[in-house]
Amino acid sequence: MNLKKIIVIILSAVLAFGFVLPVHATRNNSNGEISEDETAIDEAQLRAAIPIETNEIEGWPDGPVCYAQSAIVMEASTGTIIYEKNSHEQLYPASITKIMTSLLAVENASLSDTVTFSHNSVFGIPAGSSIVGGIDEDDQYSMEFCLYGLMLLSGNETAIAIAEHVAGSTDAFADLMNQKAAEVGCLNTHFVNPHGLHDPDHYTSAYDMAMITKYAIQNPDFKRFICTATYDFPPTSKGEIRYDKRNHHKMMEGGVYEYPGCIGGKTGYTSDAGQTLVTLAERDGMTLICVVLKETKPDHWTDSATLLDYGFQNFQKLNISENEENFSIDNANFFHTDSNIFGNTNPLIEINKSGSIIIPKNSVFTDSTPALNFDKADEAHNIVASLDYSFFGHFVGYTTLDLMTGTSDNFNFAANSSDLNDGENLVMNTENGEITVKAAKDNNISKIIIFLLIGIIILVLLVVITLFALKKFQVASNKDYVGKKIKNKKKRSKPKKYPSKYDNLKF
Repeated sequence: MNLKKIIVIILSAVLAFGFVLPVHATRNNSNGEISEDETAIDEAQLRAAIPIETNEIEGWPDGPVCYAQSAIVMEASTGTIIYEKNSHEQLYPASITKIMTSLLAVENASLSDTVTFSHNSVFGIPAGSSIVGGIDEDDQYSMEFCLYGLMLLSGNETAIAIAEHVAGSTDAFADLMNQKAAEVGCLNTHFVNPHGLHDPDHYTSAYDMAMITKYAIQNPDFKRFICTATYDFPPTSKGEIRYDKRNHHKMMEGGVYEYPGCIGGKTGYTSDAGQTLVTLAERDGMTLICVVLKETKPDHWTDSATLLDYGFQNFQKLNISENEENFSIDNANFFHTDSNIFGNTNPLIEINKSGSIIIPKNSVFTDSTPALNFDKADEAHNIVASLDYSFFGHFVGYTTLDLMTGTSDNFNFAANSSDLNDGENLVMNTENGEITVKAAKDNNISKIIIFLLIGIIILVLLVVITLFALKKFQVASNKDYVGKKIKNKKKRSKPKKYPSKYDNLKF
């Protein structure tokens, strides 16, 4: 064996040993215990094994494996859950908490408000967690500046300053946060601070964060802050330049994990919460909200991209009013019930044209099933009820049935049912959304008065006309009577005048 071959063998052995050694080093420490890296891998595999609930829906495309403890993909306009994995588990949110903080700020303050930074806002957080930086006690900035610092840079000091400005204290602000969480439909959320730094009593769920985000992006001011990629922050009060100007969400345009269609989002991390991430993306008329909780870096980026791909590639958005044929209000089969409540009447309500459903691309509109729901009746917005659509029992969207302008609060619909007795109609009351059977009658006092007045006027006119006719054309039983003349009537002679001696006298 020549020297050249010996050198090659030695180098190969060294390289092989070099590859093997780090693997053993990462798997075991000096005591033979499993390393942190190996523990992280095992935990990720356990999280990946958590069942995906939406995979159990008949006809629903199977969702991808996700290494987050909890994840959800929700379509924003309909609330349809496209992907769901353990979405209701209570977990720590970290800085995605600031989505709620920003929402309450735009709802309860003006962007031009001057926010003064208190001692607590600057020094009441752990050292190194100020994020925006360069802010001293008693510094004043606009609310707009604070919200950009909150949402782009995840500033903890700005979160406290905003909370104190809006509610007077962080505790009072936390009360507002919990009230709003209940209002938007959260089920497993409790906030104790405006920034998300760890507290065992501060928790949420992937589903709840999707619901908060779904509600929040309807506010144009909030959407502006969560969707801004870069912002030119002004210098500090000491004149120091702020170089950190890019949104920390790396899936936005220009980010390391840039995702086509990503319009915004919010990042979060603490050692207890792990990586948390909310991502917004728009394509094909759909706005998807993706939330992942308790994950490791960089899986939170790659998993979010995979989940969004799954949503856009496998689902479609269909407008209800353009596709619904069985529930036309002009159709005598409207609602297709035993009692046709809309038969033989002019339509008093209309289907809202903005409602849509989200279903798999390999499905058709008629694969979804509608159901009438009065829980969403809203008299202030002229909403009588809603049509909620499901796909094999899974909610996929809805539209509202809106009261046409100028109609009454109570509606009598002509009935077409053998269950109704003569003189009975189906009556729908928009106050409680109930449909009941009762004798049709008008309880509106003003209408009754109007009808009475009209009756009196008609009666008076008939009397006047009758009297005029009797006066003009008198009816006689005598056949000789014709108008004002009597046939064969003899004229009376003038009385004969006899002379008198007094005729020539003048008095």
